[in-house]
Amino acid sequence: MISGPHPQESALWKKLENAREPAARCLVLRELADHVGRYDLARSLALAEQGIEVASLNNLTYEGALCRLERARSLRLLGQYAEAKATLEGLCPIFLDSGDTSSAGLAIKTKAATYLDLGELQEALDANEEALALFDAGGDQINYCSAVMDSAFIFNERGQFSDALSILQSVETRLNTLSGADADYQWLVLDAARAQNLLALESIEEATTAADRALARAEQIGNRNIAAACQGIIAACAARLGNIDRFDAAITAFRAISPLADDPYDLTVGSINCGRAMMIRGDVEAAEEWLTRALAQAEQSGIKKLAGECHNELVRLFKQKGDAARALYHFEEYHRIDTDLRRTDLTRRVARMEMQVKVEQVRMETVERSRQELERLVEQRTRELQEAKNHAELANRSKSDFLAHMTHELRTPLNAIIGFAELIMLQLNGSGSSPKHANYLADIHSSGKLLLSTINDILDISKIEAGKRDLDLESYEADKLIEECASLVAGRARDADVELEFSVLGDVQPLQIDLLAAKQIVLNLLTNAVKYTPGGGSVKVKAFANGADMVCIEVTDTGIGMSAENIAQAIKPFGQVANAFNKKQVGTGLGLPIARSLTELHGGRFVIESELGQGTRIRVMLPVAPVKARRVMVAGSRV
Repeated sequence: MISGPHPQESALWKKLENAREPAARCLVLRELADHVGRYDLARSLALAEQGIEVASLNNLTYEGALCRLERARSLRLLGQYAEAKATLEGLCPIFLDSGDTSSAGLAIKTKAATYLDLGELQEALDANEEALALFDAGGDQINYCSAVMDSAFIFNERGQFSDALSILQSVETRLNTLSGADADYQWLVLDAARAQNLLALESIEEATTAADRALARAEQIGNRNIAAACQGIIAACAARLGNIDRFDAAITAFRAISPLADDPYDLTVGSINCGRAMMIRGDVEAAEEWLTRALAQAEQSGIKKLAGECHNELVRLFKQKGDAARALYHFEEYHRIDTDLRRTDLTRRVARMEMQVKVEQVRMETVERSRQELERLVEQRTRELQEAKNHAELANRSKSDFLAHMTHELRTPLNAIIGFAELIMLQLNGSGSSPKHANYLADIHSSGKLLLSTINDILDISKIEAGKRDLDLESYEADKLIEECASLVAGRARDADVELEFSVLGDVQPLQIDLLAAKQIVLNLLTNAVKYTPGGGSVKVKAFANGADMVCIEVTDTGIGMSAENIAQAIKPFGQVANAFNKKQVGTGLGLPIARSLTELHGGRFVIESELGQGTRIRVMLPVAPVKARRVMVAGSRV
């Protein structure tokens, strides 16, 4: 017996009574239409249309679209396929614009089911795959399972019953993780679909079991359509098993419930199975009655696939009766419908393939245009960068030429000023002249020397940047180099109360260096170390082997140190580090940049390690001299 309406319907009617806002009423009407559609399609359609009217009066686009979707679902199940397709038009963009992927997927799934009922299997499969992608993206497991089962129905229509059963098995795995009224309904559809496929595979006992489960669920939910289809399956199974009582009961139950059912697809399937059951029982007249009724239902609803199936069964029936003329008629009708469906399917496949080819052509053309545009932009950008590089190089050369010219122009008078200051100072010594004059001359002399040193540094860095600093390489002992440089800085270290030490560790091979450049490197490092080490501190310079082809000259101080940001600033030209100690010192900030550039010009490496308040360690790695270039030392003399 079919049970009454689910208690949830009463709760939804109460919810509708309490809904005052039009949008809320639309949503409840949509929910009611969805729920009632499981057992009463006519009422479901009426509820959906009521929701559409409320939405239209209140300009509710999204809520109206939801009710239109329920109307389309009911129309499709009622066999009104053209109206269902028309109702579905334009719904998907509305749902996607609102971020509702589940409803968008359901609209596409309903269209796929319409194609399936009409026998347009390729269109059904393509649309169903699109719906599955939307359900999967939105995490809608219930509708995902429903769409997968629609795929199983498509395989069933193609006669691929084992594949259909495999798909249904995968759905069962998912459904085992779900619960609620929606899951119960999907279990009903699953069992009914499994029973139909098992019957086609002649697994009669398993088909009976699945049909019994589906029938129990249908009666519990109140779904007369699936209940009618299940009675048809049970009748066919009972006829094959020779179970007369069960056969009679199923036929009687189908006759009782079919007037109350309103899904032409399920009714037609049930009638076909009842006709097959009668043929198995040998009641040809009754079988003809059932199959003729099924054919009329299929043709009235436009379900070509089932109409073809009816004609095929009638061919068998009339052959059995010996009526060749009517058997031929139904064979021709079956062949016509089958050919038409195949032609339609093939035409749509070809059209889809042509569309895909066109889309691919457009994509390739777009890619080619993009590639050409990218090449043009790269070429343009390359030209711009080359022009910018040329301008920068020209500006750099102009700067270097200007600095070289200016330093020459400035060094000549500065040398004269320094020389004359020294001469006057010598003449004033012992002449009894005023001490003020001697102080003035000393200031002139020291300022001139400082300015000359600055100009020399600027000229050096300009030459290095311009690539005009050439090296005159020779072999030279590391110990002599650091000793000579240390002796030049020793006086400044004593005046600053800074201890200066130098040493050579182990066997150090001769260096391959430009002597003046190497001395400038070491002197700059020592001068900087002494300058930024407070009184009482120390500066140590040592040389030692660094692998087979390098000598490391390391200068370590106990001075103020630098942070990582300070180091990055200090190795830039004119990049002095700002701090309280620095303000007392004079200089251009070119010492470290020149030392680094000259080291790299030798093919060496320049490494700074420092920490604020902990001092600084600088390592300069310079190349050793080739064996042929070394002078041989004998008894302290070179030979």
